[in-house]
Amino acid sequence: MTKGIRYKNDYLNEVIFKIDFSARDTPSREDNRAIEQFKEEISDEFPKFYFKPNVKVEVNFIEGKSQSSFEENGLTWFFSNENDDKIVELNLEHLILAYKKGAYIGFREFLEDVSQLLSALRWYMPLQIKYLGLRYINQIHEEEINDDNIKEYINESLINNIIFELDDAENFTQLFSRLDLLTEDYQMTFQYGFFNPLFPESNPKKDFILDLDCKLIKVGTINSQEDIEEQLKKMNKIIYKKFDYAITDKLRKIMEVVE
Repeated sequence: MTKGIRYKNDYLNEVIFKIDFSARDTPSREDNRAIEQFKEEISDEFPKFYFKPNVKVEVNFIEGKSQSSFEENGLTWFFSNENDDKIVELNLEHLILAYKKGAYIGFREFLEDVSQLLSALRWYMPLQIKYLGLRYINQIHEEEINDDNIKEYINESLINNIIFELDDAENFTQLFSRLDLLTEDYQMTFQYGFFNPLFPESNPKKDFILDLDCKLIKVGTINSQEDIEEQLKKMNKIIYKKFDYAITDKLRKIMEVVE
């Protein structure tokens, strides 16, 4: 068998797919039937479920006094697999698939789950897509990686803008940068920096976050499930390219798994 190289996903904390669609003002009998059909079709992969009411809270100030109003608009349904590391969220406004740490094997498998959900969502049709996004959150944590040698593992261009000289009495607790990019029909929000699990307390051991969030700008071009899946493939390539740029060969070597 020819050997190949892939990257282990020890640092991948979460992968999120999300679509927003035009909401109905109130849930209908057809919507209730649609959610039951949706639940039935995904039950093999996502057997666990529960729901919560959608509550909209408004606070108004009248004559110097606050008055709160509460309005319910249907339910949000939550589904998960047996390990509770794949979570689906569905209501009248959006569909979300979130892979938690350890669930992600590769994009092909992730896309298969998305495809199943979109197929089951046909009972909600017709939908007017308002948002389509894909997000990867990486948390890099190795005992040998620290604030002093981070440039050996992360591209120096990401570090130069956020590392500066501190006084002896100073100790930074957390630090992030944000970069927004436009490429063709997509917007990429790239957040990166040092995450402190003990924030706001001081902590000499921090993880480095690479948070890559890509969304389609021209959502009006989406007319089918196939369109959504093709756009996700393109966004995944954009995200992977930026992630690959952000890390060095030394970190790649740690991440490599030879098969």
